[in-house]
Amino acid sequence: MSEFLKEKVNWKFEELMIDGQFKNREAELEFLNRSSKASEHSIFYPQSFRTAFLVQLFSILEYELRVICLHHHIENKTDFSINDLSGRSDLEKAKKYLTKSCSVNFENLNPEWNFLNTIRKIRNSIVHHKGEIKKTDKDWNSIFNFVKNNKDKIGFSEHIEYMNKEDYAEFIYNHQTFHLEVGRRQLNNELVNQICSFLHKLKTELNWT
Repeated sequence: MSEFLKEKVNWKFEELMIDGQFKNREAELEFLNRSSKASEHSIFYPQSFRTAFLVQLFSILEYELRVICLHHHIENKTDFSINDLSGRSDLEKAKKYLTKSCSVNFENLNPEWNFLNTIRKIRNSIVHHKGEIKKTDKDWNSIFNFVKNNKDKIGFSEHIEYMNKEDYAEFIYNHQTFHLEVGRRQLNNELVNQICSFLHKLKTELNWT
């Protein structure tokens, strides 16, 4: 998407310059204005799109799991449905139903399940806190370790995942809050693959043909 925007938006910075210098003060101000807009198109808009896409993908997964659980309940006339179970999310309630009613062994659904559960935590941070996370949050270690091991897919705006041990320790000692950025397409590509693989394995566990 960022490449598409770069191709479609031509800011013509060169028209503001003469021999490597701004033509005048107005040209310099216009350069700053165009630079700001170019940054929005090449960084902010793609990041916003990828963040929204991640949230949407996860919503689709939760919806599909609800459909599977409800279908199983109706077809097998089980004593309870997914709607009767408590849980902080549809993902958690689906796991409860599939475990209790379908005897699904979630160990057989790894590593996809662990990946999706971590994405759930990231999705929650995005939806409920605009990607803001504190080192005192219960999901901090899980999310930070995921980011550190997947720097080609997701990052922090503070770039702490690239710091060495000493710099990282000093930085987080002086800062409490950090911000997630889905600025790379690879995370959503991986999420699509993991969802497909997970649902395929689940289908096998349920003996669905």
